[in-house]
Amino acid sequence: MGSRYARYGQLLGWTMLACAIAGAYGAIHNQVSYTVSPDYFHAFKFLQFQFPESLRHRGGASLVGWLASWWMGIAIGPLLYMTYHRRLQAAPSASQMCRGLAITLVVTAIVGALALGIAQLTVSHESVHFAPQAAKDPLAFSRAGILHDGSYLGGVLGTIIACVFGLPRQPSATP
Repeated sequence: MGSRYARYGQLLGWTMLACAIAGAYGAIHNQVSYTVSPDYFHAFKFLQFQFPESLRHRGGASLVGWLASWWMGIAIGPLLYMTYHRRLQAAPSASQMCRGLAITLVVTAIVGALALGIAQLTVSHESVHFAPQAAKDPLAFSRAGILHDGSYLGGVLGTIIACVFGLPRQPSATP
């Protein structure tokens, strides 16, 4: 019975670390998106999160990022842990889990950056589909939104890639 509880404790610990990484990513990510479009926060996110005026600044954008992304760790941590546990037929090592989390983080950042790059190249004033009336720069607002969507997509893709390719191939038994 003790090993089962140890595995649950490890699962909880890796989930908490994944939540911390996801939240930190969101806080840093929002510094980039605040640079792209402060309007994205002042006309949308600060209102969505019901932030008081005193938090409607760059620091508040980081807090929004934390609040909007920490929960991704609830999916990422357990999915990596359980996938690796099943494939290894044992608890994954710290280096294996850190590798999986790093793969997820890097893919998330790359896909988010690609989304922003594509948005910068392709989204024009004529192609903006959604921006609230309060947005002073609808084009920048739209580009920041695409960056956010790209990062969520990157988190999903990164988790899948880490689950599939995160463990080194195990040598197959020879007959």
